[in-house]
Amino acid sequence: MAYKTGGNMVIINDKKISLIAKLIISYLVLLAFAFLFYVFNTDPSSDQTARGAVFTNLLVWSATIFTPIAAYFFYDSWKDQKNYELKKELMIKLSELVSTQYIKITKYARMADRLKHVKEYEIRLPSFYKSKHSYDSDLLNEIFSILEIYEGFSSDSSLKKYKNTFDTSAFALSVYLKNIEKKYEEYAKKLELDLDLSEISSRSYTEERRKKVEPCIIYIELEMDKKLDFETIDDNGVVISRNPTTYDEAHDNFDKAYKDFLKQITEKMKA
Repeated sequence: MAYKTGGNMVIINDKKISLIAKLIISYLVLLAFAFLFYVFNTDPSSDQTARGAVFTNLLVWSATIFTPIAAYFFYDSWKDQKNYELKKELMIKLSELVSTQYIKITKYARMADRLKHVKEYEIRLPSFYKSKHSYDSDLLNEIFSILEIYEGFSSDSSLKKYKNTFDTSAFALSVYLKNIEKKYEEYAKKLELDLDLSEISSRSYTEERRKKVEPCIIYIELEMDKKLDFETIDDNGVVISRNPTTYDEAHDNFDKAYKDFLKQITEKMKA
């Protein structure tokens, strides 16, 4: 909720409005009770000073009763705020872990994408052999632990399915990267490419060098076009579907799983 004052936009937190409303309503109820008590228990013919004293005492009584009620509402609001802060901290940590795993795999997937042009160009991919370590089970276990903590205090398990999809798609793409890397290693050895240099590069083949790696080129292309069968498993370890995919499909699935997961995490950060 927002309103304008002096040309500036002022944002009012709905929870603060709710707290203020609860305080006002509870105090008005107490005042109404005090007034009714005064009306039905005070003799109109009695001394005006005495009646004034009774009414004053009732106001003091209502204020005294209101104090612990207000304290309870403030405590309840403080507790909600603390729960939100804890949830936000967990979601920030979760987003960092998910993004780290995404970046580790995507780094090598982008290298593999260059091999789509391996028929036209001689391609050097430094450090591509490290792609076999891109699927980080420790990271994914930490993601699972964060979700367990979050679910424990919030009773919200809605993120689990996004984690499972992200995990499955990460594994599928990493399997392709390992298989493609093996074929690329044979290609690089035949061409005696220096893979310790830091820059990715490509250049036109000489006729002699192209002939030397023609079988390797075919094997790399076959590996990228091959359909592999991956299982999707639910929280109980039960296989719910099998999805044959190519490398490109695995890459697209991984990107989508990451974006969907991150979107849901971001939604949980909102107050």
